[in-house]
Amino acid sequence: MSLTGKFLTKKREEIDSESADIHPFSRVKPKRKKNVLIFFLILTAIFIYAGIFFLEISGDTGKNKEIQVSQKQEIVLKEHQEKKQTKKIKTLNYPPVNIKIEQVKSEIDRVFKNSRVLTLVPQKPSFKKETNKVKRETKRDKIISYIRKGKEAEKRGDIKSAIYFYKQAWRLNKSNSDIIFKIADLHYRGGYYKASIKYANRTLKVKKDYIPAIILKAKAYEALGMREKSKAILEEAYFMYPENKKIIYNLAHLYEKERSLVIAKDLYKILDEMGYIEGSLGLARVNEKLGYKDKAYRIYKRLLKHPDLSKELRYRIEEKLLLLGD
Repeated sequence: MSLTGKFLTKKREEIDSESADIHPFSRVKPKRKKNVLIFFLILTAIFIYAGIFFLEISGDTGKNKEIQVSQKQEIVLKEHQEKKQTKKIKTLNYPPVNIKIEQVKSEIDRVFKNSRVLTLVPQKPSFKKETNKVKRETKRDKIISYIRKGKEAEKRGDIKSAIYFYKQAWRLNKSNSDIIFKIADLHYRGGYYKASIKYANRTLKVKKDYIPAIILKAKAYEALGMREKSKAILEEAYFMYPENKKIIYNLAHLYEKERSLVIAKDLYKILDEMGYIEGSLGLARVNEKLGYKDKAYRIYKRLLKHPDLSKELRYRIEEKLLLLGD
């Protein structure tokens, strides 16, 4: 038994001995008081033990927390010190080495020769665009070069070489109507009338309203002796383009050659009213052929006042006026 238990039993015996001399019925009240006192003492003892136990526990937990914090600090300090030591080791472990520039260059060359990873592959879209640009530039340069060579041959009078160079340019750009017409014109001037007609038709396939190609085609048929075909081409063109001076003039000139002077005179008159010098000359010429010398004379006289008249043409008109009786 503990000290408190012994103390409580001793007190209980003393209280019992003191109350033994009192009236028999008075034992009830002291007994009840004694029980309350004992219960109070037990509760105080329990509270005392609980307080002591709580204080011990709280003290232990505080100590544990302090120990954990101190342990963490020690770990962080150790890691920091280890990092510093590793840095020092890294810096100290590299001994100074004397490296020559020639050795570095030879080593770089060896790496570049043996390595395959360093090959740079450009992006596909940009590569395609760049190659297309290069193709267009080289193609354009070739066309210009062939045309220049064709013009040089044409100046020398070498029609065959000129045709060859213009054909080379045309093969590189078959949609250029000017190059195709040039080939047709060179064939006509060289006397290759059938080839001229072929390339004139190709020109008109690219560009339907290419008037020089229509006129050249008509001239080529006329040169082949197919005058009716030539006239049909020019009449159709005149129906399509009634105000085109070159078509009207070539048609009027063709009728003049056929001795259809009345029709030719009407066509030349249209050109004369347009202010076309060639039309006025044709009208004067046809009137002279028809026997209307006075009309022809007046037309020639009026032409002398034209501001755009060349010296050669002025000289020819003056000769006509002398012959007609000025």
